[in-house]
Amino acid sequence: MQNRRRIVHVTTVLAVASAMLFSGCGIFGGGGGPKDRTLELTFVPSSKLNFDGTSANVVQVAVFVLTGTEKFQSGRVETFFDPEYDKSYYTQFAADTLGAWTLTLRPGQKESKIVRYNPGQAKRVSLGIIGDFFRAPGDGRERAVYQLENKEAQRLTITVGENVIESIKR
Repeated sequence: MQNRRRIVHVTTVLAVASAMLFSGCGIFGGGGGPKDRTLELTFVPSSKLNFDGTSANVVQVAVFVLTGTEKFQSGRVETFFDPEYDKSYYTQFAADTLGAWTLTLRPGQKESKIVRYNPGQAKRVSLGIIGDFFRAPGDGRERAVYQLENKEAQRLTITVGENVIESIKR
């Protein structure tokens, strides 16, 4: 009788464990969907940041996590900082966006920002950064794109030059 109880108990425990495993229960690392991703972004601005011809100034930078980069690469700078500037374009652009943040950088002062996003069903995800510079060179260097890895956490360093986004590196 006692052996039978033991067998029933072991069978029950195995059945419950199997059900949890196959259902994707969070205790076994499942969870049913893509997990949130975390980016630690460190901005390193130039001491001559946003130079207006006489002095360095603060600059607003917009950060986007994107499923597509074409619209980001072709949009006017003003639209990314004021969605009312071109509503129809921004609505189309927003369809490619998993997250958006804006921050103000000060000349020569490092700034860190933690951002979180969920990739959903996106196969490729990119980071897009654009600065609202006084004297952007007009050749697209006021923005930069970086393809993100499919990792739970990443650290990136963004170097912001006088009037350009110089680089995004791991």
